[in-house]
Amino acid sequence: MSNHEIEHLRNLEKAYKERLNVLEVQLAKYGMSCPPYILVEIENIKAQLSKIQSSIKDSRNEFLTAERRKLYLFRGFAGFLIVGLFFFFGLRAYGISVIWNPPWAKEESTPAPTRVISPSPVVNVNPIYSSPKYVPEDTVNTYFHLIESGQYNDAWSMLTQNFRERHNPQGYDIYVEYWQYHRPAKITTNSLGESGQRYVIRVEIEYYDRQEEGTDRFHFAMVFEGGQWKIDEYCDERYAPKCSDAGF
Repeated sequence: MSNHEIEHLRNLEKAYKERLNVLEVQLAKYGMSCPPYILVEIENIKAQLSKIQSSIKDSRNEFLTAERRKLYLFRGFAGFLIVGLFFFFGLRAYGISVIWNPPWAKEESTPAPTRVISPSPVVNVNPIYSSPKYVPEDTVNTYFHLIESGQYNDAWSMLTQNFRERHNPQGYDIYVEYWQYHRPAKITTNSLGESGQRYVIRVEIEYYDRQEEGTDRFHFAMVFEGGQWKIDEYCDERYAPKCSDAGF
């Protein structure tokens, strides 16, 4: 990597860090009521910074590798010379030692006992109880924020394959058409806790430009998959008043 490319990466790193500082101040001010899009942008910036810093580190390693080769060649030559000198003077010293201390006069030494170290036991941790990237309720809020702002591809990625096949069998394009017509205006979420291997969130949705009055209420089942919470199933309270009948 050229010096110009490295300088460009450093400028990007500086700009991302300045933007990240601004967002983290906003996060501290909002606290628990911080808008999801701020959290999403913070995570995106951290991912970009990680890539940039990795590229800078790789270029630094390439430079250090070339310098180490030169150093290793010099050390190899110097080491060879030192070993040769030690070998030469060692032979002379050994000749003198044999004269004063013949091998048959040495006592046999007892080897030291070998210490065996047992490996520590491995503890398996169920990933469903690991610390998630976001809590499930924040994931639902982020999902509907992405839909409201027209970021359908990012919202689509927050659905499991099971959800897509059951509720969107015609694919992504039909999914986008649906949400372009049913734009959520207000989202209210309430955590209902764990249900088996899933986490259940109750969601109330009001829509833009909707003629009929009222609010739709759903139960969303979340699963921890691929290092983040995703939406795996939902239940409409209008058709299943007791969503426990649907496995929730």
